[in-house]
Amino acid sequence: MRDGSKLFRYIFLALLVLPIAIGYASTRPDISTLTAVKAMPGIKWSVATQISDGTALASVLNASGGVAGSFSYTAAPLGGTAVPVTANTLLADGDYTITAIFTPLDKAHYGAVTATVPLTVNPAAEDDLASR
Repeated sequence: MRDGSKLFRYIFLALLVLPIAIGYASTRPDISTLTAVKAMPGIKWSVATQISDGTALASVLNASGGVAGSFSYTAAPLGGTAVPVTANTLLADGDYTITAIFTPLDKAHYGAVTATVPLTVNPAAEDDLASR
């Protein structure tokens, strides 16, 4: 069952109806507060840990979510500030933290989630530089 809200409804109904069904009667009415928490969809992300200078991030920005929604990405050099990146972005040599931010379409039932991965951008080989 993929829909967490259906499962929640079944559990809630069982907790509500079961005591009545087995003859439990309270002489004191209790008032309770029920807080529903949004489900957090998972992120699947198989990313290369190293790429060469001059390689666009298309091969890195390939995360997918368990429900309908959209991704945005940022890259932060070690000790630096994160900036938005796209599939066409080229990063300079160095070590980065790439962050995927997933925003679900169904914001009533699902919360936004993030995932991070390290990425090293290696200097391009001499042959690669000559062909540019």
